[in-house]
Amino acid sequence: MDTKDKFDSDRYVTVNNFLDKDICNILAQSTFYSMINNGNCGDNQVPNAVYKEYANPVIESLLLYCKPKIEHLTGMELAPTYSYFRIYKPGDVLERHTDRPSCEVSATVTLAFLSKEPVDPWAIYFKKVDGNEVRVVLNPGDATIYRGRELEHWREPFEGGESCFQVQAFLHYVDKNGQFYPMFENDQRPKIGIKKTSFSIQNYVRQGDIPNCFDNDTILH
Repeated sequence: MDTKDKFDSDRYVTVNNFLDKDICNILAQSTFYSMINNGNCGDNQVPNAVYKEYANPVIESLLLYCKPKIEHLTGMELAPTYSYFRIYKPGDVLERHTDRPSCEVSATVTLAFLSKEPVDPWAIYFKKVDGNEVRVVLNPGDATIYRGRELEHWREPFEGGESCFQVQAFLHYVDKNGQFYPMFENDQRPKIGIKKTSFSIQNYVRQGDIPNCFDNDTILH
């Protein structure tokens, strides 16, 4: 069964080596620099996470870069909505949930798992369409593409030793031929890369459109 058939039938598919390990290291290091500059904070889903960020410039670029690959793997035509990342630590829990409309099709990508002990990265669980539950372990560079509105998903308490961290990127899209397009394209922002703040939106209006280096119609020199 190829990835398209598996995604159609199971509503999720795991892809090993989705991203090159060196690229993952660069992306993960950038998230730690963002944390240093912006402070520690969790969110409503994982309140005690070391750090999280919506629409980080580097991860937003990853969102656009990965779109053609995810389209190929799923056989879908997608529109990007937003990106997100979290830095997890031992003790964190992600409760069972399904996602909002902007997360119709998502990819969760492990960018880094840092541990001084020989333990597996923090697993994600899915409740499959047949009612069974599956545990998925993603090593750095691996990804699971899934329909987050249809599949309940969660993470059990993160067990790990001192100085153990996991960096996870989330890339969200909607089906261009589905009910959530175009309403939720760009997560109802003016453009990918714009945070949902008045400063960002006003600055976007002043500066004009943002070039897209991943657009095949753009000529790069």
